[in-house]
Amino acid sequence: MNLEELPPYFTPYRTCLETYYKTLDKNGISPLKSALDFIQNISQVNCIIVGINTAEQLQEILGTFNETERLNSDFFESFSIENELIINPSNWVI
Repeated sequence: MNLEELPPYFTPYRTCLETYYKTLDKNGISPLKSALDFIQNISQVNCIIVGINTAEQLQEILGTFNETERLNSDFFESFSIENELIINPSNWVI
């Protein structure tokens, strides 16, 4: 999501999101790769369900998913948020 499109509810977390996107950009990592690698680092997750709108999106997801080099869980530590108001979508007021 483009930060300019961020719903007002998420404004308190904008700085964290900006840092996240800047770190990805600095390291040449796409948000898609980051998301897929994060989920693949969780041993309790057995499968991943994604939504797509086009065949191109599916190809991009499959290509990224099948990359052999993965981000390890340490990469994500600095972006950890424990606040239920942000991590639980049922709490979002958008």
